[in-house]
Amino acid sequence: MTTSYIDEIKDKARKLLELIERKSSGRAILLPVTKGFGVMEVQAMLEVGLTAVGESYAQEMLGKAKLLNDNRLSWHMIGGIQRNKVRKLSTTVDLWHSVDRKEVIKEICKYRKDSKILIQVDMNGRSKQGGCPPEEVPGLIESALVDGVIVQGLMTIGVDH
Repeated sequence: MTTSYIDEIKDKARKLLELIERKSSGRAILLPVTKGFGVMEVQAMLEVGLTAVGESYAQEMLGKAKLLNDNRLSWHMIGGIQRNKVRKLSTTVDLWHSVDRKEVIKEICKYRKDSKILIQVDMNGRSKQGGCPPEEVPGLIESALVDGVIVQGLMTIGVDH
């Protein structure tokens, strides 16, 4: 990676951070998704003040987290969650996006009770993109509460127009 490439990333990130701060008064965060990028890009995000990063793939997240070994980073698992990956990820992930089944909640809870999640809701009826039907949301929230998992909110892919 060239210095100018990293400088360009930092410059764009700074501008986005300033815009988000100005428009949201601190109520929104920028979550760069580092899927397919290396540790240098994640390090660049840290250097401009970004402390949360999103990853879609378990192995990629674990590899970057191990190489960076920086507890300022908050790792967000944004991809589909496979139950067999939860144990390995449980000590790294700070926020699980895409939670759409009770089985996943129970698996997350098994390894870390105070885990934070977002429940993914399928507003389009497109099951291939993940998410539970809206009518299942109350049951998932109840399951999370019973299991000691913290529901931080909902996520969805918007309705087609």
